[in-house]
Amino acid sequence: MSKEFHSWRSKHFVQVSEYTWRPKSPDTEKRIRDELARHAVAIKLEDATQGIPEPLHCNQPFCWDDSHRQRIQHFMATNEVALPDGRVRAVHSEGAFLSVLRQLTSGLVYVHEGDSQAYPLSFSRIEALENLIDGTQGPVLVAVYFRAEVDALLRRLGSRARAFVGSTPPADRARLISDWNADRIPVLLAAPSAMGHGINLQHGSSRTIVWYTHSFDWAQRAQFNARLVRAGQTKTVSIINLVADAGLDQMALRALDAKQASERAILDALDIRHRFAKPEVTHAP
Repeated sequence: MSKEFHSWRSKHFVQVSEYTWRPKSPDTEKRIRDELARHAVAIKLEDATQGIPEPLHCNQPFCWDDSHRQRIQHFMATNEVALPDGRVRAVHSEGAFLSVLRQLTSGLVYVHEGDSQAYPLSFSRIEALENLIDGTQGPVLVAVYFRAEVDALLRRLGSRARAFVGSTPPADRARLISDWNADRIPVLLAAPSAMGHGINLQHGSSRTIVWYTHSFDWAQRAQFNARLVRAGQTKTVSIINLVADAGLDQMALRALDAKQASERAILDALDIRHRFAKPEVTHAP
């Protein structure tokens, strides 16, 4: 299976960095869809949501504290971020730059890529979410990305919050879904990657989704929103985006609006390729 996947990926994509792949041609998506059409049935989203109240989409802006805003601006200018322990984390590739900027946009930074240790750098985003939750009627479904932000939010929100993430055992997932639909969970922190098809969260009184951290994947975002906006939903659901005054939020949302959200689209918007381009090697005649 692994060999088949790598062969398929090489057929349609070209590797541009260690973790980034780009479509080989403008019609790559069409060719993939044509291949899948032989094995799958496609249903248009508008057909699947007929009769469901149209959701309301809105942005909730907030401002970072001055020190964190300056930290983000410094990183975007220098590719470096100072850690609270005095060390400096520098990045040397587009993928690493995007990863760290995404962390800073969440108000934290990991010591090393793939490390479990993260430093909280600002609580402005958490406070913006808490204010939003306090002013919302009914349970709130919150989309999160980093394990460190889940831990920080659980500490901040206390007993009113529960988490549904990739490591949540199947039995606990079933219990969380049941408790949510029975309005026994005021705030459910959920990783979009863990919220697959078939999870029904529309049976309780909740009518609010908050994107705390934005997905770069339009399809994943649509799938997450469809946990509430789905057949059987009788309420108008509000989908609220937290948008900071510095960081990735605004770029990610612009890409999502154009249905072009991907790591490549965000990197193109950041226009940083020249920073990490390898110098051309010239040979003497």
